[in-house]
Amino acid sequence: MPNSFVVTLNNQIVYTYKDVPVPARLRRYFDEMDQHMESGVQLGDAFVKQPSNFQRQQYVAMDLMHRIEKKDSQTIEVLSAYLMRRNKALIEINIISKDDMFNMKLITKV
Repeated sequence: MPNSFVVTLNNQIVYTYKDVPVPARLRRYFDEMDQHMESGVQLGDAFVKQPSNFQRQQYVAMDLMHRIEKKDSQTIEVLSAYLMRRNKALIEINIISKDDMFNMKLITKV
């Protein structure tokens, strides 16, 4: 059975990703994304100079949520494939949003 994950916003499923084979050029692009993030990422109010793999996933998950809101389907698929390749145990990106604040959890299989 292929891996998949859901994105929930305030406990409502807003997106479901089902893993599909990824072409080599896209896997190379994922490596380029990692190299780009090595110089740092913005997570909320904090800039993280040397992000861990988990912090990179958080950064990409935040971007994914923004792309879902904008209905940018092509970028949504690429970011989702990146997250699934970097975290095969991912089953849910859970986002709780209130006013201008949000809390995000990456939930994985045990």
